[in-house]
Amino acid sequence: MKVKLLSILFLASTLMTFGQKKEVKALEKAVKSANFSDAKSAVAAAESLLSSMDQKTKEKFLLLKGQAFLGANNKNIEDLKKAAVAFNEIKGSGSVGAAAQQGLATLIQSMVGIAIDNQNTQNYGKAAEVLEQTYDLSPIDTSFLYFAGTNAINGKNYTQAASIYQKLVDVGYTGREKRFTAIDKTTGVKKDDFASEVDRDLFVKSGEYINPAVELTESKRGDIIKTLATLYIQTDQNETALEVIDKALALNPNDLSILETKASTLLKLGRRDEFFKINKELIEKDPNNGKWYYNLGVGYHDSGNTEEALKNYEKAIELSPENIDAYNNIVQLILDGDEKIRNEMNSLGNSRADFDRFDALKLERQKIQRKTIPYLEKALDIDPENRNLTQQLFQIHSILGNQSEADAVKARLDALPEN
Repeated sequence: MKVKLLSILFLASTLMTFGQKKEVKALEKAVKSANFSDAKSAVAAAESLLSSMDQKTKEKFLLLKGQAFLGANNKNIEDLKKAAVAFNEIKGSGSVGAAAQQGLATLIQSMVGIAIDNQNTQNYGKAAEVLEQTYDLSPIDTSFLYFAGTNAINGKNYTQAASIYQKLVDVGYTGREKRFTAIDKTTGVKKDDFASEVDRDLFVKSGEYINPAVELTESKRGDIIKTLATLYIQTDQNETALEVIDKALALNPNDLSILETKASTLLKLGRRDEFFKINKELIEKDPNNGKWYYNLGVGYHDSGNTEEALKNYEKAIELSPENIDAYNNIVQLILDGDEKIRNEMNSLGNSRADFDRFDALKLERQKIQRKTIPYLEKALDIDPENRNLTQQLFQIHSILGNQSEADAVKARLDALPEN
């Protein structure tokens, strides 16, 4: 009786193993012939035997399942997600593990392609969703999450964007990348856009470049936290915004970019006293940074303190001569006075006293407008194709009656492309 029982068990085991191999063979045949529709059907048949498969057969089945749902140029998101789950379940090494990794890499490329297609048609919400899913499938590359966030912002889905940017903060994303650099031997100019370290080293060996080095790009962490804080503010989560910043500061107390983010957030919330305190702290820590003076100027501008705003904008320009926003803000600051005069001129009547007052105000207005010209010209030196600034300079010269200057600026304006 014992012998018969053992024989039956052996026969059942043999039949089960044969069945597994048969189903897996059918799946393998469909995948190899690129008949992915049949392959997906074969997956369902073989999957019912998964629990009884030995490890080697299971790994092979998972690989074939992943390949079946990956297909060729498959853009079905649900299929790709199933393929990714199968590839990620494979723990073995060797040829099966390598094939699974290759399959996962191909799958990620397909997902990115789908996201780019949606991005190109301005379907930013879908692009963000696909890129976030891509990150979930391959969490090693956090840049997918970063680009998902930027697409969500472009699509004006601020709740989705806040969720993604919060993930970026939680995983410690910095966005820093290696740049392989070398100096052009002839010109002395540094080149930092080599395709790879190998590519750079070939140029160095050729004798065209010298001084090879590796540099890290600037961290995006401060900007990411700043963006997240802004997103929380836009979704009426002001206190959450400050909590995010304070947590970041607790981890990085010497990161001035995060401290700057807190200052700008406080200004947006109308908490000016705290804003000024932090900004002055930034200047004490880094007195030669023009950005801190510019931000301080914005704070004074916002609070109506014209004198302090102008003083800090001028200091920002002294330290950072290319800060076009500082020039532009000075122009707006000057023209604030022009608007008050224009409103008074429009309110005057037809009496002799009103006419005299109108003439006096006209002269005063011209004096104010003349002050804007050097700032506008300097801003246009920095950004000569800025249509708005060119239009503004043309209007100023026209109002002042500077006909030849107005004509010259108008010619520049007409040559610029439409926005």
